[in-house]
Amino acid sequence: DCKAHRRQQRLEIKALHFCDDTFGEQDLIRAFADATRDFARFQECDSITVTAVTPGHLRDPVKRALTQS
Repeated sequence: DCKAHRRQQRLEIKALHFCDDTFGEQDLIRAFADATRDFARFQECDSITVTAVTPGHLRDPVKRALTQS
């Protein structure tokens, strides 16, 4: 779930949910971050914030991936 705060030029990821399946976490996070950065540019947003990630242990890796270029 996301929202573009256009006046603040910020894309907010309100809630990001990953299923409890076995998957390549790093590959999935990298692909998500790349697509999200592209979407943020399309929405003319300069920054991306993340409010909630499930499962919780993926929150910091997702945030780190979103700040990398």
